[in-house]
Amino acid sequence: MEMASDDPYYKLSTQRKIEAEKLKIDTLQPDQAGFQTHYRQEYENIQKQKEVAETEVKEKKIRNEKKYKKLLATTNLDTKMAAKIKETYLG
Repeated sequence: MEMASDDPYYKLSTQRKIEAEKLKIDTLQPDQAGFQTHYRQEYENIQKQKEVAETEVKEKKIRNEKKYKKLLATTNLDTKMAAKIKETYLG
């Protein structure tokens, strides 16, 4: 690679530009422009996984809120204990 950096024609080489473009496409990351175009199926799978994760988080939050409300409704707790339960269930 040292010789390539010293070679004045290296940057002008068409073959090098083609290889660099192929490498650029092969190393695209999901958050980079062009990933959705070149890797449509993988992009769709990533989006589905994100949606599933988000719905799981929302459902867990709703379950914890219901547990918290049920616990407070059925018990007579002092404020310190209620605060601790709120922190446990609602984060």
